[in-house]
Amino acid sequence: MSKQFARILKHHGITTVFGIVGIPVVEIAEQLQDENINFISMRNEQSSSYAASIYSYLDNYYNNSNGGNSQKKPAVLLVVGGPGIIHALAGIYNSIMNKFPLLVIAGTVAKDEEYKMGFQEMDHLSMLQGFDLKFKGNLTWENMERITYLAIKNCCNGNNNGVSFLNFPADLIQDTRVKDLELTHCHNHILQMGPDPNQIDRIVKFLTKSSSLQTLLIIGKGAINTDITKINEFVNKFQLPFLPTPMAKGIVPDSHPLNVSVARSFALKNSDIIIVIGARLNWILHFGSFGKTKFKPGCQFIQIDNDSEVLGWNNNQGNENCLLSDIGLALDSISQKLPLGFKFSKEKQEDNKLSNEIQKIIENNTNKLRLKQRYDHNNGAPSYEQVYYKLNQVINDKQTILVTEGANTMDIARICFQTDYPLHRLDCGTNATMGIGIGYAIASKLAVPDKLTVLIQGDSAFGFSGMELETISRFKLGIVVIIMNNSGIYHGNEKFNPMEPYSNKVTDLTYNCRYDIMAQGLGCNGYLVKDLNQLQSVFHHASTLAMEKNQCSVINMIISPGKQGKLEFAWQNKGKQLNTKL
Repeated sequence: MSKQFARILKHHGITTVFGIVGIPVVEIAEQLQDENINFISMRNEQSSSYAASIYSYLDNYYNNSNGGNSQKKPAVLLVVGGPGIIHALAGIYNSIMNKFPLLVIAGTVAKDEEYKMGFQEMDHLSMLQGFDLKFKGNLTWENMERITYLAIKNCCNGNNNGVSFLNFPADLIQDTRVKDLELTHCHNHILQMGPDPNQIDRIVKFLTKSSSLQTLLIIGKGAINTDITKINEFVNKFQLPFLPTPMAKGIVPDSHPLNVSVARSFALKNSDIIIVIGARLNWILHFGSFGKTKFKPGCQFIQIDNDSEVLGWNNNQGNENCLLSDIGLALDSISQKLPLGFKFSKEKQEDNKLSNEIQKIIENNTNKLRLKQRYDHNNGAPSYEQVYYKLNQVINDKQTILVTEGANTMDIARICFQTDYPLHRLDCGTNATMGIGIGYAIASKLAVPDKLTVLIQGDSAFGFSGMELETISRFKLGIVVIIMNNSGIYHGNEKFNPMEPYSNKVTDLTYNCRYDIMAQGLGCNGYLVKDLNQLQSVFHHASTLAMEKNQCSVINMIISPGKQGKLEFAWQNKGKQLNTKL
């Protein structure tokens, strides 16, 4: 039945499947190829699950829906049972938490071998019971067409996307019987949900009464699932200051004069009303809590989402001012009801201008960043900011999808790399998961081959999936990988002692490790860079090889080990003023 199943996936528009072959799923992968479905065979189920998890997010925007319209489809992951599923749990969980559509197919033991300790036997459905799956089931001769459709439909449910799981028994895989498939044109058309008119009236009345209060719009990555032109129109019509979360950068251009990202902390703690679209009030947004370094006490949240689970979560007002709706439709309805000439501003400013107070904060923080970019020498080795400053001068924003991974690597990149285009900045997202980098880069290049994919990751993050460089080389994917090599986890140690391994710090990695040589051994180009003046020419050469010859290059960028001291995330630092934090 492998051929029959491959035909079903093709019928539903699946063109790419990620995974690793093994008994018994190797026959499925071969049949997928026979049906002209690309099978991206990787080196580790964890990496392949990460690649699959982000693939649909990109593919549905760039190649199918382009902003929330019509049909959507999931990414597909094919793995062996038992340990294959265990290894893939990382990407499954990542997809659930980030609401990425993913269909997982796992081979399992033949029916007559169940409960006999068969080869890699595991009760997958029971193990996955605790996961919030959209659908799960066992394929049979009789139900294959029906439950495959249900699995695909349920994991692509508007903004409430997620993971569906199908068991494929070995005896069914190897079954050579043929039957006529009853394939109907049941495309997974996404239906838009409009807002409750009564709730619209309530929110419009609240906003009109509060017109003198400072209002801020927070844009989350879930907003990509609507028509983003509606968001831009709303910002421009009502002159609404906005703050994108990291993966939402570019939905409204970062260069827009009403973007308050550079004064994030100041904007959060000085806004009276926060409109949240496509985002959750989770750790990234301080759990919606009030306090000295967080939101202003008494701040009112208006949440708009088509995922009911998000609404009211960590919101002190509950869902009183929430809208369950497609985001674009909701903003349109609010826009039509607000009075003519209405502006979201405490002080009536000129169009496309923030208040003088926040402008000064932005200017101050921008100057601090420039100082770090140009004058922070760190004993001769460059800093993150200096490297990013040089890269910013040669990266073409419109033509580049940038993936960043690693604690410091990602956090500082969020500040340094702006974009005017949606889905051009990818990072660890909701889970802050290390290990996603190369998988995300592979998926990006497959989904959007006409753009340059650049992966910037720390040396620690690279260690999770470095062998996938061989996958990149094998499939001739033109990707530029830049390893920010500070010789450690969070920070390195110039006193690293290779002769006494057990005396080194737990955060130490091999000092100035030669990842460039490793890359060459796996079929990629490798460059060791220590000089900032060399970086731009190497990057330009690597980019040319990527786009013109489909070659991957790894730039091993040696940077300063960084400051030593207690490790903590900036968002955990509760005792310091953050209003001037970049």
